Amino acid sequence: MQKIQDFIELHEDKILKYGICAMVIVYLLAAIGLGYGYGDKGELTSAYDESASSVSYKVYLKPNNTYKESYVIGEADRSYPTSLIDYIDLDYNYVVNFAEPVEGDITYKLVALTSADKVDGATTANLWSEEHNIIASQNLHVSGNSVAISQNTKITYDVYATILRNFEAEARGVVAKGSLNVALVVEGSLKPLNFADPANFNSRLNFTIPIASNSSVEAVTNTKNNQSSKMREIPTHLNLTHLLAVIFGFIMLILAVFITVAYAISRHHKIAAHPYEENIHKLLSAYDGIIVELTHAPVFKTSAVSDVEEFDELLDVYNSVHLPINYYKSRKASYFVIIGDKNAWRYIVSESDFKKHGKKS
Repeated sequence: MQKIQDFIELHEDKILKYGICAMVIVYLLAAIGLGYGYGDKGELTSAYDESASSVSYKVYLKPNNTYKESYVIGEADRSYPTSLIDYIDLDYNYVVNFAEPVEGDITYKLVALTSADKVDGATTANLWSEEHNIIASQNLHVSGNSVAISQNTKITYDVYATILRNFEAEARGVVAKGSLNVALVVEGSLKPLNFADPANFNSRLNFTIPIASNSSVEAVTNTKNNQSSKMREIPTHLNLTHLLAVIFGFIMLILAVFITVAYAISRHHKIAAHPYEENIHKLLSAYDGIIVELTHAPVFKTSAVSDVEEFDELLDVYNSVHLPINYYKSRKASYFVIIGDKNAWRYIVSESDFKKHGKKS
């Protein structure tokens, strides 16, 4: 133990420099760990595709002498006389393919949205809308890379035309452009494989047909989302990598604080216990312009070495001979020496001087 203490005292300056470097490195590691751990964790995305979804439909007609068939198969480029429409038979085929496996629960339902818009030139503004369920919500558990939902319903056209006429009667003088949107609404939360938490999922497979009197109409089908869409997750918690970085950062921070406090306490106790060190430091700082610090004891050119009692006496010699004051230290003492050709003058400060006689002047 004594050897370790002696080594520390002998190499105190180097230990101080290395200690400061170590503290800086540890603080830097703490900052890197905490910065990465609490930094932007990015947005996760998971793609899905609904392009295989479709709505097929047949427009059933009232008895008439024009059409031979009782229904017309729905097509995008076909028109249907409103006065002859009895009901519309709708088959919803919703298909979504996920880029990676998902797990979760969704609901789906069929809704009818009747609306009226005011048309003024090229400007269209919504006047009124009313939505109600045609088929109540159904639950579906999802596990895998795809979901397929099939649902059929029949819509009586005159029912919704009557709803629009009643609105026009209430809103006197307003010419409204009516439409009926029958949609398969899909909602829920799904957890893609690379997500930490489920993400909201919603879609809408639409069938839209205008409501008009004594005219003809064309139906349109489409999905709410694009053919290629994404579920998104902005992480609000720490994943494993970021959590480990935060733990590492806190450990480094605690270690850095501990080293700093320990060093400060150690230095305070050392100065309080050894005013000898403080005395030497003051001498070196006050006379650094004329003191030369040596790493080893110098070789004296003469055996005539005079020890002086006070540092001021050594300064008097310096002012007389104009030779530098050499400084070196041993384990328990410090030496200030002026070496001439025939004489040498030496001032010695040792730890024992302070222990026995108090602070040396």
